Amino acid sequence: MYESEQHENTWSTLDLMFCSTPLIDRLINCDVCGEDRIPHTDHLPVHSSFDVSILKTNRPAGRNYQNVDWDKFGLSLANALNNTLLTTAITPTMNTDLDTYVSHLTTATQTTIELHVPHCKASPYSKRWWTPELKILCKKYSLMDRIAFHSRGTPQEEECMTRCKIARNTYTSAIKKAKTEHWKNWIENVNERDIWTAEKLA
Repeated sequence: MYESEQHENTWSTLDLMFCSTPLIDRLINCDVCGEDRIPHTDHLPVHSSFDVSILKTNRPAGRNYQNVDWDKFGLSLANALNNTLLTTAITPTMNTDLDTYVSHLTTATQTTIELHVPHCKASPYSKRWWTPELKILCKKYSLMDRIAFHSRGTPQEEECMTRCKIARNTYTSAIKKAKTEHWKNWIENVNERDIWTAEKLA
């Protein structure tokens, strides 16, 4: 928009505002802002506002299979299978019998998972190799570190520092061991789809 030279104190539209189709629904407003006019110019700024907020998807809560009492899990699964498969032929001979057998097997497994496998909070910082034992060692190391910090300048400083170093070394070694074991287990069970990922990480 600019000020017309032929007609004083009148304004004419010269420029057009273009917007791509995907942005039309995100347009909030498009207004001429006369108060933001730069001095000694004959053009007025046009302010356009778009909604560019990112829609976040809600990730479903996963299962923490590392924190499972597998002895209790096995007993519950065995009981569930006995209860659900008593009326089902052990060796299905018809397609319908096979479908029924698989349905009962799936139901028993899912029911046992609901009982014994806790949910875990999804986090972008979670590590697949992290274990409950590492959590305990981490807390112990943090405690020893705080004690060593507060013991500075006291007769117990040397002893506290030694305990802190032992806790730190134990925690560090446990992390390396957990990473190595997780890597070996993953490599042993890698499938065709993940083989190229393994090649990049090797």
